[in-house]
Order: sequence, then C-alpha cells, then structure tokens
Amino acid sequence: MTLLPKTIAIKGYKFYFRYSNDCKLCRYSKVCIGGLKENHLYEVTDILKANKEIICPITNEKVIPVIVKYATIKANLMSRGSLSISMKLIFNPPPCDKFNCPSRKLCYPKGLKKGDIVEVKKIYSRSICPLGYHLILADVIPHSP
Repeated sequence: MTLLPKTIAIKGYKFYFRYSNDCKLCRYSKVCIGGLKENHLYEVTDILKANKEIICPITNEKVIPVIVKYATIKANLMSRGSLSISMKLIFNPPPCDKFNCPSRKLCYPKGLKKGDIVEVKKIYSRSICPLGYHLILADVIPHSP
C-alpha cells in the first residue's frame, strides 16, 4: 500500500518510485513509502476508501491510499540455457560499454538493477548481441525476497 495524489490514483497507473529526503520526517512516511523500493516500477491495482482526507505535507496535494504491485518490465536476460514462465532468477545484465546500442534499454531496463530477483512472465525471442552474449527478451517482474 502507498499514498498517491488523487489525480493519478487510477487502476493500471504505473510509476517509478523515487525517494525524497523530505518524506523521512513525515508522519505518513511508513504507510506512504515504507513498503516501496527506490527506482522500481509499480502499478496501481486497487483504490482504497480513505476514512478521512489526507493532505501530503510535502506537496500539499490530496492523497488517497492505493494498493500497488511491482509492474512487469521488458528486459533482455542473459542465458545459454532455457527459460520458462514462472522461473525465478537473479537479474544480471551483460557487461557492456556500448551506450549507443539499440538494445541497451532492454539490457539495462529502468526499474531493474543487477542482483534483483525476477520472475519470468512472458518469453518473446532469443538473440545474440554484437558482443556475443546470448539474450532472451522477456517480461519479468521483480520478486520480493
């Protein structure tokens, strides 16, 4: 659960969580940001009814409680073997310094970092990158430890 401004608290809305130092001292901190991981992609799955109106002390916006889950992320996974749906693995992007590579955003997708445990949700295709790494394009979702 978290708190989101009323204007964006919509089922299916996706957002990347970024931590603000201003939130540390807020009395709503635990319920608002306590369960979120920085730089991870979340999706709103349900809107909860608030018993009272809550105004965020940082932004002065009306916020409401929502249920969120990790959102699915499209990523290239390094693999010489096979992957299967529901398989869990440690996200380990290929070592690469080719910043102009067209696949860079899939090898280093926003919302995932090296070492994250991910669950494979959908498999698209296999490829070999210019550096020789065997890649599998898949939808993954971070898995809570």
